[in-house]
Amino acid sequence: ANRGTGTEKGLSLVNSALRLEPSAGPFYLDTRGWINFQKGAYDDAYDDVLGSIRTGARLRNFMSEESQIHAAEIALKKKDLKLAQKHALRALVIAPEGAITKRARQILKGVFPSQ
Repeated sequence: ANRGTGTEKGLSLVNSALRLEPSAGPFYLDTRGWINFQKGAYDDAYDDVLGSIRTGARLRNFMSEESQIHAAEIALKKKDLKLAQKHALRALVIAPEGAITKRARQILKGVFPSQ
């Protein structure tokens, strides 16, 4: 689903996985959100990614900088810079170094003097 192809099949697989393995809900919700993002369904995408973040925190078994940066990217598409920056900052706090750090810093550019 990362390449934007097979999104309907991807959605079907993720929905099946959610039914079969609800304990992995945060992971699957993030995946479904990213598929919806690629389809241009930004409201659905944000709802799923936010659900992933909230459920993961409640279960204390999932804290993902990837979910936070997905939420930031969706917020940017929805033209909500403040919300995008909030999620980018959270991604940076969770993982100050790594692959997602560069994108988080781009979104936060100009927010903090050291960025």
